[in-house]
Amino acid sequence: MTDVIAIGSEAFPLKLTAHGGSEYSKNSLINSGDFSTHRANLNEKHMKLPHEKGTFLNFYKLKQDEPLSFVTNVISNPHLSVLEIKLALYLYDLFQFEMPEGGVFLLDKGLNADNVGKFVGTDDFLYHSFPSESQPMFDLGEAVHFQNVMKALHLEYSEAEVRHAVLNLHNFSYITVTEIGWGNIQARAARNITNLPKENRIYGLVIQLYPMMDEKDISSYWKPKERD
Repeated sequence: MTDVIAIGSEAFPLKLTAHGGSEYSKNSLINSGDFSTHRANLNEKHMKLPHEKGTFLNFYKLKQDEPLSFVTNVISNPHLSVLEIKLALYLYDLFQFEMPEGGVFLLDKGLNADNVGKFVGTDDFLYHSFPSESQPMFDLGEAVHFQNVMKALHLEYSEAEVRHAVLNLHNFSYITVTEIGWGNIQARAARNITNLPKENRIYGLVIQLYPMMDEKDISSYWKPKERD
């Protein structure tokens, strides 16, 4: 198999964002914030818990376990928009039954599961670590376009609105998002190319469920939303 200079190819695998934080490149199209931008929405009685002064909610230091809390954690948060709630619940269902490891999602109307492999990956697989490691790829043929997600939700598709909603869900730690762009390839791979492509295009998103949001009940953490 011949190595190609493509994002997410075997030679230039993607680096997935670590759960619980933002690791976007500076030129990223949806780059902004992390959980620290939402700490003001936490109930005051929870502000002195182990995540205080952190940039994200430290679920690992919260003692109580409550499996299958994701839905409760979503619908209890008054700071989410209707679109964000619907997308969160749709993605959760998808991850539970069809994509347990997460998958590739598309925003650009010019891309779909049939043609995105022409721009990224190798042989219709998007690698996120080197081939010597176990199961290091996503099948691009199973990529989900958010246009189809919105159709299933009986909502009009707006790329900008969906991008914003997905980013906010990431920043609240419901999901973990990695942009498929040159700014997010593995550092070891970047050292193997003299002139890294300078294009800023984001070809899609790798989205995964943040496991801790389904294991810890934080439904009592949110401040009531102030009325406008």
